Amino acid sequence: MANYNFSGKVVLITGAGGGIGRASALAFAQMGASLMLSDINEVAGLETYAVVGMTKSAAAEYGRAGIRINTVCPGVTRTAMMERALAREPKREKWLKTAHPIGRIAEADEVAQAVLWLCSDSASFVTGHQLMVDGGLVAI
Repeated sequence: MANYNFSGKVVLITGAGGGIGRASALAFAQMGASLMLSDINEVAGLETYAVVGMTKSAAAEYGRAGIRINTVCPGVTRTAMMERALAREPKREKWLKTAHPIGRIAEADEVAQAVLWLCSDSASFVTGHQLMVDGGLVAI
């Protein structure tokens, strides 16, 4: 795991009740961040485009103030919700694995590590970006 220092930083995490949000919250807490957590339903369909649009607009508006705003777009990720879905349809897991160029489903911690990087000083010039953490799924 990368070692970033988020002391003195406040991180807002939605969906912190489980899955990727929970993994991200735990990772940020280990790196010294203060957390603001919420748990919301997933955003889907047209609402996703609204989030991306707001990200770009807010990044343009707040960039000069040193505020970076980005969106993380995870692909299929092994979470409790995904495990329940796969238990109902066992054949789907094989299909999902073969659909990804990487050939597997992401672990929640892998997405959390991408989020940590995006919020770190290592990504200080990244703003208004959609970070796809999807095993190359959108590339095909």
